[in-house]
Amino acid sequence: ERQRLMLRLVAEGLTNQEMAGRLRLSHHTVNYHLRKLFRTFGVGSRIDLLNAAVRAGVPVAPARDPDPR
Repeated sequence: ERQRLMLRLVAEGLTNQEMAGRLRLSHHTVNYHLRKLFRTFGVGSRIDLLNAAVRAGVPVAPARDPDPR
């Protein structure tokens, strides 16, 4: 579940520091989870991570609407 949340936050465009603040985690913990996701999907960038997750059928919609009008 934590990794799905991380994917949604990546989709929102949050930085590691912003993710840490939102989740009340250390930035080291955020880095750990992101590295684990990168290894799981065999990618090296956030955009490749999102693309690989979508191809694998993992929902990566942002956790909230970034432009609520």
